[in-house]
Amino acid sequence: MLGTKGWLETRLIFVFVLWVFAVNLGADLIQASRMPMKASDLVMSMLLIWVFFPAMLAGNGIRTAKVFRPSAGTHRSMYFTLSLPVSRVRLLAVRVGVGLLETLIIDIAVVIAMMALFPVLRNASNFEDAILYIVALVAYTFALYSFSTLWAALLEGAGRVWGTFLLVIAMRWVVAHSLRGLDILGGIAGGAPLLTHTLPWVALVVLFGLTVLFLAGAWKVVDSKEY
Repeated sequence: MLGTKGWLETRLIFVFVLWVFAVNLGADLIQASRMPMKASDLVMSMLLIWVFFPAMLAGNGIRTAKVFRPSAGTHRSMYFTLSLPVSRVRLLAVRVGVGLLETLIIDIAVVIAMMALFPVLRNASNFEDAILYIVALVAYTFALYSFSTLWAALLEGAGRVWGTFLLVIAMRWVVAHSLRGLDILGGIAGGAPLLTHTLPWVALVVLFGLTVLFLAGAWKVVDSKEY
């Protein structure tokens, strides 16, 4: 029941994210038909969407997401949710599980579409590189999803999504200008495995560690917060 409820509350966002990726891929196809595009151009064209969509899927934690709805149905009521005979920790765990599964599906589907649609990517990389790219995307998007889940436990409204987005942009700027050797965001940009043919191991360890840390923080907040 909780899994179905989580899907009902995120399905429109899930479809919307896939649509945004499809539009972006379509635009890249049109551009590639007019002038040659490098593999790095295609990878970089997806960067902002990779940054933005995990925050959208994370919703409002155990609260009802307000995206795409003029009014709330029974399955979207926060108070109905909190009145269910389940603990907040279990409720959060199911919400996070559904969201991370949706994130994983999007990661895999988009990479498959990229490889299928653009010969320049197939020429510049192979099947193993695509798998490594998916692994890097999973580490990155899971960390963003987890951070947004923690942020949602602390804040409400659209400021949470924009806050996540702006924080990532700020981190990227700081790394680019001050901490070049610690660029944990490069694994899906210029240092993506589709381009470098290797995994950014340090970045992956940091990102998976942050994922655990953020989810633990969200659990502590949700378990003690008054709604």
